[in-house]
Formats: sequence, structure tokens, C-alpha cells
Amino acid sequence: MDRSYGSKPSYGAEYTVNSSVECSRVYYYIENTANIAVFENETWISESTFGTKPASQSTFTYHSCDAFEIKGEQACQSRASLQEAASKEQELMTTNSEHLGMAIKNRDDEANSANPHRDYIAQMGAFIQKWSPEIEKDRQVLDNINKCLGDRNCVCDE
Repeated sequence: MDRSYGSKPSYGAEYTVNSSVECSRVYYYIENTANIAVFENETWISESTFGTKPASQSTFTYHSCDAFEIKGEQACQSRASLQEAASKEQELMTTNSEHLGMAIKNRDDEANSANPHRDYIAQMGAFIQKWSPEIEKDRQVLDNINKCLGDRNCVCDE
């Protein structure tokens, strides 16, 4: 883990995922939430997460790694691997959307309280602004996986 930040009730962390294979997909957990890092011609990726508890190194658990094959000039994976990736990406997108919704609710509740803490409202606003694009990235990854499932050149076992 590279850096953690935040305060109750919303926390964030920045971390690096490494792979010994340039074309691979690494599955890991943050607490009990599944995550995926996709490596295309690289061996490390900077990632970030957020939640209701502070993160530490023990928060992260490695699960598995799948290497891509090369079919023509394009990386490909088995249909089963892609379907598993789509399921995990959907779970990740749902979880991140729930956390973002919680941050929005907390910010709005604080703004409407009798004695609002402006620093907390600003912190939640910055948190929301930073993480909203991450939900869109999750959606794009899921769309790309689903497109790949429909592309015979992308699925190795067809």
C-alpha cells in the first residue's frame, strides 16, 4: 500500500499491483471485496480504493493470476475466464457505486445538519469528485469484457 487517507466515515488508499507477466489479470481482495487488475504490456499498475474503514497492508489479499495468450496480434482469454472477470468487475462496480452513494449521503446529511462541519463537507466533496470517474472506468472495463466475449478473435477457445 502506497498511501492511506480519510477520516470516519470515509477512507481511501492508493496502492500498486504487480505482476511478473506483462499480459495478465490479477485477482485480489480488499477486505472481502473482489478486485481485478488488468496488465497489458506492463508489470505494475497504480490503483486506489475507498471504503468505510481505514486500509492497511493486511486489508489486501492476493487470490490468483491469469496470463493472456496471444492470438494473432491480440491478447485473448478463455470464455470461462472472461465470464469470471465480467462477474468480478460487476461486483466491483456495484461495491464502488455503493461506497460513492454513501459518501454523497454523508456529505448531504452533514450539509443539512444543525451545525455543519465545512471541512468534512469539503473532504467528502473532494472524495466524491475523485471517485466518480472510477465508477465510469469500472463500467468501461465491464463493457470491454462483454465486447470481448462477443469477439471470436478475443476468445481463445473459439
